[in-house]
Amino acid sequence: MKIGVITQYNYFNYGNRLQNLATQIILENLGHKVQNLVVAPNAILTPVNKIVPAVFPYHLGGRWRAFKRFTKQFLPNTDIIDGKSTNILAKKYGNLDAVMIGSDQTWNPEFIQNKDHVFAKFIPKEKRFSFATSFGVSQIPEKDKNDFANGLNEIKHLSVRETAGAEIVKRLTGKTCTVVIDPTLMLSKQQWQDLANKSPVEIPKEKYIFTYFLQKNPAWTEWMQNFAKAHNLKIVNPNKYLGKYFTTDPLGFVKLLMNAEIVCTSSFHGHAFSMCLEKPFVSFPGSVVGNSRISTLLKLTGLENRHFEIIDPNCLFKIDFEPVRPIIETQRQKAMNFLQTSLSEIEKENK
Repeated sequence: MKIGVITQYNYFNYGNRLQNLATQIILENLGHKVQNLVVAPNAILTPVNKIVPAVFPYHLGGRWRAFKRFTKQFLPNTDIIDGKSTNILAKKYGNLDAVMIGSDQTWNPEFIQNKDHVFAKFIPKEKRFSFATSFGVSQIPEKDKNDFANGLNEIKHLSVRETAGAEIVKRLTGKTCTVVIDPTLMLSKQQWQDLANKSPVEIPKEKYIFTYFLQKNPAWTEWMQNFAKAHNLKIVNPNKYLGKYFTTDPLGFVKLLMNAEIVCTSSFHGHAFSMCLEKPFVSFPGSVVGNSRISTLLKLTGLENRHFEIIDPNCLFKIDFEPVRPIIETQRQKAMNFLQTSLSEIEKENK
């Protein structure tokens, strides 16, 4: 089948690009062809992605170019559909056999520019399904509820990434929604290691902490600096503007994380890759939005004790992943079953 994947593009966010890659690999390994149909997570990013490389030739522009090269090399069949009408999209992509919505925060009401796009209304509803899609919020604003209810009701095969998302679907439609793991967790440790080694990023010679935060918090910074000093570790932070690793490409992010002594993160994908690559990590509480996705993952794997305020100092550099592996493997199979069943039914319905 030829499958369209509606997701976001963000040439500054590592999890965004890596979940798109993982989704494509999963579908291609099942024998399908993939056409990525991406939208900017907010209106500002559309012009920013055109301006940044010209106005900021070095650090900010360098990061943009690293992400752009990654997308061109590993996600070559990618079309940006911002600003295009439903009629135009229907004419261009009407021959797709199915359209998958997700993963990432594709249904975050704060990010949506065009609800017709993110609910795939340019293609017959019989061809639509969602996979590990995230709302990124626990409540849909009152003004958006009717549009969301309508869009969700038109999708027969629904899956989301967190329990809060399943509760939203239930409230708006009455439907029971499957919760599946993020696509990045569906690839094996070996698969990510092989991909990461394609990155030109050089690993530091010193032992280091890999940090990945999407928010700034002085208390977290102080904790990490004291921790690094106590254990004689360098701090590697790919989100530090003007820092050495700010222009790291997405696979370089994986490479740096997998070679670290420990990971400190408030990011969902920081947690996901730590688990997939079996790296010791310390969890920092993000926003309420992020907490739903992260808490679902920590509860699932039984790793809630990695929170920085309660973690056992004697266990900082070690996690017993033996009981975690079968949990993740079970969830991989659950997600794969949903994916294969959905595609099989869509194929039958459209013959």
